[in-house]
Amino acid sequence: MDLLGGLVSGLAGAAYEIFGYNRKNFQYDRRQRTIFEYQLSEMRIKQADLWREDVRDAIQLTPKKMELYLLVIAMELTGAGCCLCKGRIPPGAPPWMVAGGVLAVCSCISYLFLALWFGLHAFVAAQAYKVRILTQLVRLPIPSWSHMEAARTYGSDFESMPSKQMLRVPFVTGSQEGWAGSGEAGEDDSSQMAADPWGLERRGEGLSELDPNVNHDVEKQRHVWLIRESAKFFNTYDAFCRVSMSAGTSSLATFFCFYCLAYVCTELAAPVGAWAGMFVFCGITLLLLRTDQILSGKNYLVGSIFLFFSPVFCAVVTFMSSKHWGNPGSIEYLVPIGLFLKGCWFLYYLHVFHCKEHQTGAVLPRSFRAVLYVDPYGWAMHTSHWWERMRGRSGRNVGSAAAGGDGKHKLPATTLASGVRPMRPEDARHEASAVTKGPLVANPADLPGDEDEDEDDDMEQEEHQASLRPGTFSNFKDEHADDAHSMEQQEAGDSELVGDRAGLQPWRAFFFNTVMLAVMWWCASFVAFYDVYYDIPEFTKAHYGLRPGEVEHMHHLLAEKVETGWGDEISEPHGFSCSPDGTVFATLGRIDGKRSVLRGRRDEDGRVRFEPAPDCSALAPTSLLQDLAVTCHHSESCHATVLPLKGDRLLSCPLFAANGTTELAGGALGREWLEDRGGSPLDENSGLGHLLHPEEVTSLGTSPCPAKFEDEQPAKIHDCLVVGTTARRLVQLGRGLSQETWLPRRLLQRQAAEIPGPGAFAVLGRGRFLGVLNRDASVVRLLDLATGGREHASWVLPRPPQDSTIDGLGHFAGICAGKDALYALQAGPSPSLWRFRHPQVTIEPGSPGPGESQE
Repeated sequence: MDLLGGLVSGLAGAAYEIFGYNRKNFQYDRRQRTIFEYQLSEMRIKQADLWREDVRDAIQLTPKKMELYLLVIAMELTGAGCCLCKGRIPPGAPPWMVAGGVLAVCSCISYLFLALWFGLHAFVAAQAYKVRILTQLVRLPIPSWSHMEAARTYGSDFESMPSKQMLRVPFVTGSQEGWAGSGEAGEDDSSQMAADPWGLERRGEGLSELDPNVNHDVEKQRHVWLIRESAKFFNTYDAFCRVSMSAGTSSLATFFCFYCLAYVCTELAAPVGAWAGMFVFCGITLLLLRTDQILSGKNYLVGSIFLFFSPVFCAVVTFMSSKHWGNPGSIEYLVPIGLFLKGCWFLYYLHVFHCKEHQTGAVLPRSFRAVLYVDPYGWAMHTSHWWERMRGRSGRNVGSAAAGGDGKHKLPATTLASGVRPMRPEDARHEASAVTKGPLVANPADLPGDEDEDEDDDMEQEEHQASLRPGTFSNFKDEHADDAHSMEQQEAGDSELVGDRAGLQPWRAFFFNTVMLAVMWWCASFVAFYDVYYDIPEFTKAHYGLRPGEVEHMHHLLAEKVETGWGDEISEPHGFSCSPDGTVFATLGRIDGKRSVLRGRRDEDGRVRFEPAPDCSALAPTSLLQDLAVTCHHSESCHATVLPLKGDRLLSCPLFAANGTTELAGGALGREWLEDRGGSPLDENSGLGHLLHPEEVTSLGTSPCPAKFEDEQPAKIHDCLVVGTTARRLVQLGRGLSQETWLPRRLLQRQAAEIPGPGAFAVLGRGRFLGVLNRDASVVRLLDLATGGREHASWVLPRPPQDSTIDGLGHFAGICAGKDALYALQAGPSPSLWRFRHPQVTIEPGSPGPGESQE
């Protein structure tokens, strides 16, 4: 009994040790498995992140190209717009030359606008599809709580193992893998796929992120298929943006060919330069044809004939016309032939495209395949069968495909080695499907397996939600309609928008635009043939708007010096004004150190002598005066309205002792409209010229006021004022409601050529025009008061002889107008007065008169 008891005790102890040994091995293997699952999740995330980088890099190729394309297109559009507006054909040119130039530049603009529109669409569509793929279809496989729970093993799970595995004797009863592959565990064929000694873990070669060929057969992976499938919605726009830009550049070069004929040969009479320029631009068109397209020698030859001989025929006719006084003879029939060849070129251009549907669904011109760069995976096949197989629609069993004898399956096993725990983390997806209808896909990059019929319906709905059709970017479903009906309407709407092939829209737009341009060139050819056949004169004498016998007015005025006298006590004259009849003149100056008003009267011999005006009680002895303006009712009733320096009132001073008051007899000067910054300093020697100063009034003149109401009487010539400021503004002032304050009525000029100085204004044309003196340029600019101050004309004043006391060139300090003459006062201590007979200022019949503003 003792022996039996010892034997039993020994066996029990050995069994206990064996059980403990196997249990420790089980726990150790489970800890290693947990660590392995965590590392596996990290590796899968890194691989999925690499896929997302592939999506960004592949799709970002289109926006990057569009940035460069659109920049070039914008520059060419700007140049084409300038050519259309400024590059005008000279007057007298034949209609076919005008038609050729206009059609060429319009062809350029139409192609560039197409390129701009295609480029914008490709840019936006590429960004939209990149966002959809990254946010919905290729996401990082972040493990959920259920996945993390599945990676954990409980100690009680050892109790569910077979007893043979619990009591396996090391080195005696064989390996643990042998026990897992035999007996009860061997009843399930899928146990052969177990990756651990306990028969609990399946193998993971089918994980898409960790497939052995995941970084080799890149073109066969799902994210690449999604990239190429979405690219069909913007690749064609990308391609035709490049094609339209090439066609627009070629048309712009054609325009310059016609411009050389019209301007250089006809207008400048330089045939050598015209021919040279035409050959240069023809060479540019041939170079674009050669570098952008891959053509056979025959196609390139035919295209070159159409491109080259069209402007050459027109150049021959233009040259012969210049040699034979506008009559080229029968050679003029080359013109309709040249225009017809240009129309044929557009149709031949479409013919050599060889537009075909790419395997991704984009419609691309094969002749431009060397410069498009639309598909980084263009060398690989792309069909829908791959996606159908991945979605489980090919009729094959995914599990049997995974366990096939070829060993090249791409899907992970879907059957557990044992029906009990532990499981792999991806098996938690199937466990969750018992709670939620359909598979719970944690990572859309995983490829789902077969499901039952109910789950297939859910997958159909999921596929629709993940559709790549453009219409799925907006939801216009009816709230009261069921989902099935709304989905059918949405699919029908997409078909109407993009058709069965997504790349047809840009190709159709380009085709229609090119055909219309060919038709217009042919119409121009037929019109040119009609003109030649019926001998309609082509080159005619240009008419520039002058009637027979009419001579254009000279812009330079001829000067006549007026003998001028100054008293010895007078110094520093500045400011200048005169009466409307040109007999009374006034200026400001010093008399024995006192500021005063100086008057002058023209005598019978035409001489003018300045002398002090009667004392003015409104002037203080220390007043600083800026400018003045003369108003007269007749030669003996004249007043000077004086502007003090930085003053807030206008002072009225009589020029003759018997003068009474006038309508402009001083008054308060409103200063609220003057800006507190933005003016130049009044004293140029203050050293503060680089700073911004408050705006001040610098010059003063009289002008007619515009009528406020239709029934108001026409304004008088001198019932308003015009002032200039240090901010280069010209403002018209009028009396306020109280008739005591001068307030602004309208802005004549916002930015004059220079700061108006004292004596800068003169009223001409019976009060219709205001002359403004630019002292630096010695130019008088006429502003039309009836149109709000629009510049009407400009007169150049010859510079007076240089005064020895003044540095620099001689110039005029002020102007005024009297009758049909313009008077200018020369700058200097004892200045001379000059008289200019100016041409009569023409006023169109029916235009507003003095004091009447144009609505």
